[in-house]
Amino acid sequence: MDSISSNSNKKIKNLVKNLSYRHHSSHDSEQSIPFTKRNLEDLYEVSLNLDRKKLVKRVQRQIHDLLGKAGKTGLEISYLNEVVGIDHQIIRKAIENLTKMKRTIWLNKNTIALIESIKFISGSKYSVSVEKIVMGKAIVIVNEKWYASLEPQDYFGPRALLKKGNTFDIIGELYRRAGTLHLIVKKII
Repeated sequence: MDSISSNSNKKIKNLVKNLSYRHHSSHDSEQSIPFTKRNLEDLYEVSLNLDRKKLVKRVQRQIHDLLGKAGKTGLEISYLNEVVGIDHQIIRKAIENLTKMKRTIWLNKNTIALIESIKFISGSKYSVSVEKIVMGKAIVIVNEKWYASLEPQDYFGPRALLKKGNTFDIIGELYRRAGTLHLIVKKII
C-alpha cells in the first residue's frame, strides 16, 4: 500500500469498529464479533502508512528550513542525508513532494535549492534582528536603526528563523500603517 487513500481515516474507524471484542445487542446479551487476521493486518498497514506520511511531512518542513538557510547555493543530497539522519527513501520522498509542489529546483544532479532563493525579487536589502515575539507578530530591528512590526502575512521565509535574538539579511520593503512601521520580508538572503 504505497499511497494512502483519502478515506483511510474511515477505513481505520471501520476496522476498529469491526474489531471490537464485545457488542451489546438489544437484549443486553454480549456476543463476540468474529474478526480475521486480515483485518488486523489491514489496520496495521494503514497505521504504518499514516505514520510514514506524517514523517515525510515533518522531513519536508525540516528540509525546507535547511534550504531556506542555505540560500541560492542550495544543499547537496548527501549533506541532507547526514543532517536529517532518517531513511534515504523518506528523504527522497520529501524532496519529490517539495519538487512536485514547485518549492524546490535541482541545480545539478546532486544539489537542490528553494525556487524562491533563485528568482529575482524586487525590494531593498535589510539586516533584520528579531527583538521580540508577541501574539500574532514579531518586533524586529531593521538595519540596527528602526523598530518595525512583522506580521505573519508579510513574512515569506522559514519559521525557524523567527526566534528572539536571530539576525539575518533579507530583501523586502518597509511601509507605514496607522503610524507604525511594518516590514515585508520577500526573501531571506
